[in-house]
Amino acid sequence: DEAEKILREAAETFGSVQAWHQLSEFYRGSGNPAQALHAIEKVIELSRGGSDELRFTQADLLIDLGENARAEEIAASLGEPAYATLIRGRLLLGKGDAEAALAALDQGIRSWPNNAAARYLAGVAARATGDLERAISELRESVRVDKHGSDAALVLAQLYFDRGDMPKALNFANNSLTNRPQSSKEPALRLATRALTLQGRFTQAHRSVELLREAGFERAALVEEVALLQREKGGEAAVARARTSSLVLADPANEELLRVLAEGLLSLGRSAEALREVDTALARTPESASLFA
Repeated sequence: DEAEKILREAAETFGSVQAWHQLSEFYRGSGNPAQALHAIEKVIELSRGGSDELRFTQADLLIDLGENARAEEIAASLGEPAYATLIRGRLLLGKGDAEAALAALDQGIRSWPNNAAARYLAGVAARATGDLERAISELRESVRVDKHGSDAALVLAQLYFDRGDMPKALNFANNSLTNRPQSSKEPALRLATRALTLQGRFTQAHRSVELLREAGFERAALVEEVALLQREKGGEAAVARARTSSLVLADPANEELLRVLAEGLLSLGRSAEALREVDTALARTPESASLFA
């Protein structure tokens, strides 16, 4: 908050291209695309139209905000082909056409091999096509070029976790916690907790749960704690911890907690009790496919 105040005062006082650009970069880094867009548009205004690089950033932020039509217009006006293909690749990825997105991103990467954002998007697109080796390669390259510019480390952590490689999953989950927006910290800490739990490193896993709480993710911390206790001490401890919560299990917002409670009850042979809990939740949310599952 203090940094934002100082940067905004500088931009509004001096009105320079550099000051507004620094403010835009601050907002991008803190996960605030709307404010970042406002600041970058001030930069473009002050520089009388802006460079291809500035308009590329503008288009990128517009996609973050779901304004794809405006982003497409800007992409069409860019003189630098690498910028245009990267924007088109991101737009195609957003539309669900991962193969076409990857082809477009390949063109951009050939012209701009050290673009961390392009490598990240190529990794996401490759994962969507099922090419996990390519996905890991692109994401690792993205992290090498810029550790903190995207969620590449977090996506890598999830890929390694899914493969059962807990040391690498933990390493990249921890990497993704540095200089990233608050919104990305919850999935990173949860992944780290699970990786530690599966390695039997229970003391560190409990500390990770506490970090979740300290960051304000109380519901997620409780779910991870119950799952941790299930593995560390067994079903009785897990069920007891879940039962101490004041959260209403039938509330759709608490379905994750209901799931780990049900798993604890099943491990104790108390399937009828688990089913009653799920039936109560279904009475409140009768169209929930996940509850039926």
